Amino acid sequence: MFVFSPLILVPFVWSPIYGLIAVLVGIAISIASTYINVFTFDLAASLMVPLFEGTDDELHYFMLYLYEAFYVRMTAYLVGIFLGYALLQTKTKEVKLSRRMSATLWMLSTIVCLSALFIPYNYQKGTYWTPFQRATYYAFSRLGWALGVGWVIFAINRGHGGIITRFMSLSFWHALGRLSYCAYMVHMLVGSYVFRRASILVHYEGIIDMYIHGTIPVMSMSLLFAVVWSLLFEVPTNRIEALVFSRRSPPAKKPEEPPAYTDSNVQRL
Repeated sequence: MFVFSPLILVPFVWSPIYGLIAVLVGIAISIASTYINVFTFDLAASLMVPLFEGTDDELHYFMLYLYEAFYVRMTAYLVGIFLGYALLQTKTKEVKLSRRMSATLWMLSTIVCLSALFIPYNYQKGTYWTPFQRATYYAFSRLGWALGVGWVIFAINRGHGGIITRFMSLSFWHALGRLSYCAYMVHMLVGSYVFRRASILVHYEGIIDMYIHGTIPVMSMSLLFAVVWSLLFEVPTNRIEALVFSRRSPPAKKPEEPPAYTDSNVQRL
């Protein structure tokens, strides 16, 4: 998506309407691709099904045509681009929303995000879903989750977060916030290592086993490697960028100091 992102960013330079149209077209292409791939290859609606119950071929096709396909995953990326543009345009402006409207958007955001998490519960327990149901969930759960999280980010940054803003502004989150992108970059390799290092067949009794033997080790090791990754790449790159851009920018003019009052000036007065 980094390669194709100019196709979305350039229209925003011309007009916000053109940029919004580009985002909507990209989302439509992504949703259509999801339906086509699910119907063509009879893919699952959740990674958990082919990962724990499917064959190697089913997992391979799911990863190839859904989970790792950039044109399927790009809905969240496009929502993020539009969110970044909205934050930039309102950086020096006050976004006025009534309390009722703000509360409604928070409620909708919560409902959408929780729906994306809990709707496939019965499906993962064995309930049959038609290809249309699977494609619909996979396509719109990603979009809904991105919109829900996008509202949280926008509301917190524009004064409509309330107690959530105060909670997310705690110093506890500062270090984790700096490591979040690096953790995202390394977590797939860490997860692959953790799940592939087992020398025997692992049998999970429930979600608690999954957290103990999978989620917690992967999260902990990802944050540990994120520290190393940040020190080796992110911090030096940020320093280099700061040096380059500081040299390009003209030096700030110093304010003129008022003339000092000497004895001769006092005598003239």
